[in-house]
Amino acid sequence: VDKWEVSKEDIIKFSHRNLHFLLPWLKDFHHEQMQEKSIEAMIKGVDASEVKVTQADCKEDERIYCNNCRTSIVDLHRSCDKCSYDLCLSCCRELRDGLSPGAAAANSMVLTQPGVEGTEDLQQSSHDNIASPKPSDGQNNVLMDNAVPVNIASPKPSDGQNDVLMDNAVPVEDNVPGLKLWRVNSNGSISCPPNAFGGCGDSVLELKSLLEENIISDLLEKADLVVKDERMLEAGGSKCSCFTDSSEMTNGTSYKLACRDNSSDNYIYCPNARDVQNGALDHFQEHWLKGEPVIVRDVLELTSGLSWEPMVMWRALREKKDKSEHERLSVTALECLAWSE
Repeated sequence: VDKWEVSKEDIIKFSHRNLHFLLPWLKDFHHEQMQEKSIEAMIKGVDASEVKVTQADCKEDERIYCNNCRTSIVDLHRSCDKCSYDLCLSCCRELRDGLSPGAAAANSMVLTQPGVEGTEDLQQSSHDNIASPKPSDGQNNVLMDNAVPVNIASPKPSDGQNDVLMDNAVPVEDNVPGLKLWRVNSNGSISCPPNAFGGCGDSVLELKSLLEENIISDLLEKADLVVKDERMLEAGGSKCSCFTDSSEMTNGTSYKLACRDNSSDNYIYCPNARDVQNGALDHFQEHWLKGEPVIVRDVLELTSGLSWEPMVMWRALREKKDKSEHERLSVTALECLAWSE
């Protein structure tokens, strides 16, 4: 089997392309961190340039995640010095906006807490699908005052449903007597949540970082310079070079799957795996960036003896006499959300 060797020029070109499409995310990420630093400056009564963020004690192979929504934390976050409760910046922002912090993932944490019942009345939402904070009939009631409550339960159910606020999915007071309110303080600081939600309720969450100071700012500046110097492939609406003016494919690397008139998407690009390796990768990416389906043919011909035939896979996974019980049953799995193996 031929080994696919990538030239140094191609590695640089592909890296530039990846950087081009990651740059908007990096800008948003940096903007979110700068906003949190500005809030920290107001809390401490100093200028934003004078804010010194404490670096969290974290091992290189340790994953730091938000205790509320379970998402991985990359750099800035708020943490409790007493109980090590960590809160991501997205949850902090939603909490200050009077919205429920943490997305639907936060519900799983609440559901595992002992003594929390009434799960059939829990209300869910997400970071990307947040309702308006203004109260309306049948919706959550949000108290906007100097302190913003996060988990509020209405004493009376309406239309067979409980008026429950926030993604933490807190049951009404009938189900959790004496439920404490998780509030944002008047100066913008955030207290550690109550014990029922994984915190201690006795401390204020401090702003901490995982990376060295200004590393994101420096990375953004360098990325901006690189992208400005390179002309990247855009995911635009221009017609692909493999189409003619009549929207017919110019070669045999496609399947016709529809016969719509005046349409340019009757064909699906179907290159051979060897063609992609031998120079057609740019063409492949051009279709993929537009969100078009791509079928790559004859992929197994390039593998080193790998076969997906059921009997072949079964023989490969059979018990081996020279392996211990632990080794025989162990597999390596990648959890993309946790960035871990």
